[in-house]
Amino acid sequence: MTRAPRALAAVVALVLLTALDASAQRRPFLQVLLEVAGISATPSALRGPGDELEDGDVWMAGPGERTQVRLTRDGGYRSPVFAPGDRTLLALRRSVLVEVPATGGDARALHALVRPSKLVGLSRDRPHEVLALFEDAGGLPWLGLVALASGQVTPVPHDRASREHRAMIAHVKDWERVYGGTTVYVKAETTQGLAGAVEWTDVYVTRGGDPVNVSRCDGVRCGQPALSHDGRHVAFVKATR
Repeated sequence: MTRAPRALAAVVALVLLTALDASAQRRPFLQVLLEVAGISATPSALRGPGDELEDGDVWMAGPGERTQVRLTRDGGYRSPVFAPGDRTLLALRRSVLVEVPATGGDARALHALVRPSKLVGLSRDRPHEVLALFEDAGGLPWLGLVALASGQVTPVPHDRASREHRAMIAHVKDWERVYGGTTVYVKAETTQGLAGAVEWTDVYVTRGGDPVNVSRCDGVRCGQPALSHDGRHVAFVKATR
């Protein structure tokens, strides 16, 4: 092949890749959300406790084994989600997207983001992007797909006048997640102490039977749960005392 045909082939390939990327960006709002693990097509109308974001450390629990592992110790993390393969987790540390090894070790900074609120999750069909919730300068929420390789954020347009779209945004802001027959959620707890009532939140998992308290935080606020892709572990954030 001569140099000119090679150059033409390269241009054609670039045009096709650009067209495919543009097509992906034009995917309907609800389609993008429902491709992400944990997002339900019929979100609950009620918001549970622990909806407000609180920084802390990332922990991982095995509902079947009743075990817990602390993955970070330097604080400032929120909204962990499992990356494909479950060997690492993605989380926010303040405004930076970080990667946390599931087997322990230091977190690795990936990209600085502008006004991120939380990570929502990843799609099995698009494992190179993580869906994240952001706030604009006026405090209004919007969703974007963050490319893990470059940190580029592609907004997911939605109709602010649509009741259905507003309900899905509220669902994304909530912490209840449904993964097939498994639901993870946050529940308020209280007990009486010497100085009065002590309140906190715990992370629960239900698989059709009795709910299991997997965080067992005993007076410390825990929340922001996400289930691993193989269903064997739950990641959550435990606030610093």
